[in-house]
Amino acid sequence: MKNKKYIKINAIQCLECGDIIYSRARHDYRRCSCGACAIDGGFEYTRVVANKLKCVKRMKIKLETVHQELFDDWNEHINEFGLIKTKNWISPPLKKTCKEKIMYLVKQVLSLGKF
Repeated sequence: MKNKKYIKINAIQCLECGDIIYSRARHDYRRCSCGACAIDGGFEYTRVVANKLKCVKRMKIKLETVHQELFDDWNEHINEFGLIKTKNWISPPLKKTCKEKIMYLVKQVLSLGKF
């Protein structure tokens, strides 16, 4: 097995569900699991679609793979790449007042039921 190279790719993180998604090929339109955002374009261009742009965090990620492997993953519907699930994600509050932020955190703690 030959050594793989690292490549950097444009990605976005959905601040609603926590998924990190990236497009593997030019026509690979990729949605997060909650459907709030999507990315398209692969290495050709980057198009971001979102219900609210403040619900998306843009980033570059480093992958241990090559362009052809990403293309084949998309083209042959293998789907090993393109989505990184974030475990135990708690969506950050998007409201600005302290009272709303505190109420949000209280609801999150109560929903865990561990106290």
